[in-house]
This record gives sequence, C-alpha cells and structure tokens, in this order.
Amino acid sequence: MPQGSLVIIHGDKTFLEMSVSVADGQVYQVLARKWRPQSFADLAGLQHIAQTLQNAIRAKRVAHAFVFTGSRGVGKTSAARILAKCLNCLTGPSPEPCNQCESCVAITAGSSPDVIEIDGASNRGINEIRQLRENVGYLPQISAYKIYIIDEVHMLTTEAFNALLKTLEEPPDHVKFILATTEPHKIPITILSRCQRYDFGRLSAAVIEATIEHIAAREGWEIEPAAIQLLAREAEGSMRDALSVLDQVVAFSSGPIRVDDVRLTLGVVDSRHCFALVQALVDRQMPTALQQVMMLEKAGIDMKRFAKDFLLYLRNLVLLKLSPELEDLVEAAPEERQQIITLAKRANFSYWQQIFDLFQEQYAALLAANLPRLTFEMTLVRMGMARDLEPLETLIDRLRGMPQPAADAISPGLDVVEVHEQDPGYGREVEGQEQFRPVDFATGQPAWPAVLEALRPVVPVISSLLEDSRLLRWEGEQLEIGLPAYAYSLMRDDEKEARLCSQLQEITGISVQVTLSRLPENDPAAPAVQGKSVRSGAQQINKQAVINDDMVRCLVDTFDASIEEIRQHT
Repeated sequence: MPQGSLVIIHGDKTFLEMSVSVADGQVYQVLARKWRPQSFADLAGLQHIAQTLQNAIRAKRVAHAFVFTGSRGVGKTSAARILAKCLNCLTGPSPEPCNQCESCVAITAGSSPDVIEIDGASNRGINEIRQLRENVGYLPQISAYKIYIIDEVHMLTTEAFNALLKTLEEPPDHVKFILATTEPHKIPITILSRCQRYDFGRLSAAVIEATIEHIAAREGWEIEPAAIQLLAREAEGSMRDALSVLDQVVAFSSGPIRVDDVRLTLGVVDSRHCFALVQALVDRQMPTALQQVMMLEKAGIDMKRFAKDFLLYLRNLVLLKLSPELEDLVEAAPEERQQIITLAKRANFSYWQQIFDLFQEQYAALLAANLPRLTFEMTLVRMGMARDLEPLETLIDRLRGMPQPAADAISPGLDVVEVHEQDPGYGREVEGQEQFRPVDFATGQPAWPAVLEALRPVVPVISSLLEDSRLLRWEGEQLEIGLPAYAYSLMRDDEKEARLCSQLQEITGISVQVTLSRLPENDPAAPAVQGKSVRSGAQQINKQAVINDDMVRCLVDTFDASIEEIRQHT
C-alpha cells in the first residue's frame, strides 16, 4: 500500500502533519479532472477570452465582476480558477499563474481560504447570500483578493439576486465576483448590467480531436483516428463530455482503442445501417427498409438515438450532393464520405432534399413518441413515396425534342395556350423552300389578315396588340395602322416598332415604313378588315387581359418563352 503525507500549512506555521496510506486504485483521477487546464495557454479553443483577460491584468483594468456563459463542459469554471490564480499569485498579479506558489497550489486543490466556490443550485436562497454579504467585508488571509466563484448562478432565487445586487454593484476593493452559468437569460438584467460578460462558445470538433490526441499521447494510449473523430462528434462541443466518454472507452477496451469500441460504449449505430436504409429507400424496397428497422430494435438499438444519427446522415447526403467541396462540413471518416458521395449520385438533389425534409418534420414527434419504432416505420413509409424529380432544364430540353401534337388531336373544349421558346430563326425561310408571301402587290390588295397570321408565330406579343388594329393605308412602302387606345399606348415603343418593321420586311420582302395612328373610341372597325376572329353568340376574349395576367407572365418569364396563340374555350 503506497504511503503519503498530509500537511496543512498557514503562513509560517504548520498546523497538522500526518502520514496517510492510500490503497492501490483509490488515487485515480478521471481525465476531466486530471487534464483540467491550469493556465490560460491550456484553454483550448478559447484564446480570444484568454487574451482579453490577460490584457486586462497587464493593464491593471480588471473588473470587479464577471459573467462566464456557455454550454456545459467548455471551460467556464476552469477559466474562473485560472483568473483567480492570476490575480492571487504571490508573484503577481500576472497574465499567467506560476502554479508553484502557495496560493496557486491551494486554488488548484480547491482549498484556498480566499477563493470561495459556491454552487448556485444548492445555495440558492436568500440566507446563503446574506451570509456571503457578511463575509465580503473581511480581508483576504494570504492573497491579494477575496474571489467568489458562483457556479450555475441562474439557479439563485429572485430574493437572493436582490440581496446580491448592491454588493455586486459596489463591492470592496479586495473582492472579485465570477459568475458562471449555462442559461444567462435567467439572470436578471440588473445583475448582468453590473458585470463583464464573456460568452464561451461550443468547442469545435477539431479542437476536441487535437486535445484527445494530445492526452492519448501523454497517457501512452493507441487510438484510431476514426475513434477520435467519433468521440469529438458525440461530445457536441463539450470537452468534459469528450474526456468522460474517453474514460469509459479506455475502461472498456483491453488494447488499442478502435472506433467500434466507441460505438459500443456510446450506443452509436454503425453508419452502414444508415447506408443500407437509404439504399432501400432509393431502390423503393420498402419491405427491406422496414425489416432493417425491426432488426435494429431486436439488436437493442435505441430508436431515438438512431433517429438522430439517421437525420445527421441525411444531412450529410444533402451537403455532399450539393457540392463535394463541402466535405469539411461532414464529420465522418474519409471512407464514409466517399460512400455518401457515391450514394448521392443515384438521385437528384431535389430527392435528397425531399426525404430530409420528410424525416426532419417527424423527428420531434419520434423523440416524444412512446413507441418510437412505429413512428419511425410510418415516417419511412412516407419517405418511400418520395420520387426523384427531373431538373427543370432537363424537362425543357426534352420538350424541345418532342413532336408537336396535331391540331385535331387536342380535345375539344380545352383552353389551349401554346408556348414555345424564343428562337431567332423561327418562322424564317428554310433552305430549299420558297419564303411565304401573304401580300400580292401585283393586284395592289394586301391581305392584312394574312399578314397578322404570319406575324403571330414570330412576334406573338406585338401580334396580340395588332388583333384589334385597322389597316388605314398601305401604299408601296408606306403602311399606316390604326390602333385602339390601349394598344396604341403599348405599341408606342421604339423597340416594338423596329421589330415590327423588321418582321414585315421578312414577310413581304420589301422595306416597310410603319406609321401608327390612334383610332377614335367609337370607330366602327369591321372584323374582316381588322383580321379579328368573331364567334357568334360568344363573348369576346380580352386578350390583353390574358397577356397581362400574373400567372401567364410568370410562365413566360420562367421559360423565357412567348405566347403563340390564345383560343377561346368552347
């Protein structure tokens, strides 16, 4: 049995010295305590906070009260102890503690009479805070400052906060307060406004991995890189959680630490099960997918825990389908990332987005379910109904190559709006064929309806504005067109007029100068002259309203297309 001694010293006096015997195995410290940071340089991932506090000590601008906030296990209490050692170091105050003097050693051991750590959860009442206020007036015994570290300070009652308020605002010069909490929103604003606040963010996986590698090297352990990655991922930004799990894994493993040891310790399902489940969904093999879930439950897998891993796997699929360059955002082994990239190629991005959204919608219900397996199965059934959607560009290309249906193949009674892609060569002369000439200038009688019909497939928007037009004069190259008020205002555009002249030249073979005139409101325009189709007993279509319709404009803009023809429903 190893021998040791216990010595209690105060100043120059030795109060108690005694020998102690410690049985083998009783002196073990868990990794989270053994490797607790003892200086600002040891605060992994918190360099910005360390630098701020060190600069404040150098400049002698140390505040009287601090609030350290952040999630569990990120180093709030450790930073508070390091700050206390820096302020009370017998060689300081200094930016780094010496960790050798009597004060530093006592603070590290938690036995310093001048650094008082209070658990806010168990000392939350007004009586404890009143006792604290009474003790604040006493000077420190061996150090420069009396420092109060109140952990989980948000647990204090309202009365306790009120009792602390005045002391926190104007404490004696020899007193410093360091408040630590995971829920700063529960602290009254009157308390927060009297403190300097430091936010401790979650530690990155890279920081946790580097720390585990360092500790494993110092301890002489052999550990797989994939196991380190899994430990860092499951720690969710908490260094303490990572080291606690590492303690368990070391106790479980009898040799080198493998990734399977970490999975068994944590109850994490191998990614191959996620891969098999997704593969069954892609192959539309729902019986296989449901049998996979049954097999996992029989193996004792926690379905709620597996749901979390599966959601993360689907997230990785979406990211790597979006871009393989996002692999840095996927916390997985290289082999697993490559497997996900290969699987992602089997479907379009829209499909992966669908199944991720479907599973995420049911995730909260699955966690709250009394029978999570049933909820998981029904969610998979919904996901199995998802279908891979073709990209819009592929559909457009496919439509371009399809033959157009004959006019008589269209069912009667249907509204038909034919839309085609703008093509600069559409409607022009085809090599080896005679160009269409709707006007016979030998007779001097231009067929204006035939002109409108020829313009319709080439310039459909302009053609629709000319539907209610009236041919006033066509003499040689001079063409005068009368338009109603609405069409006249829309056609008075240099670009439209130039395009109309250009297309008329294409159709007639001569250069035409167009003059637009506004028709009077009561002009008796004849249908035959206007080229306007009239349906007996049927209400006329307001074609301009159709063209200006929001849905029609959306379709035209989306497909970069134009309206070729508008037919009235019969």
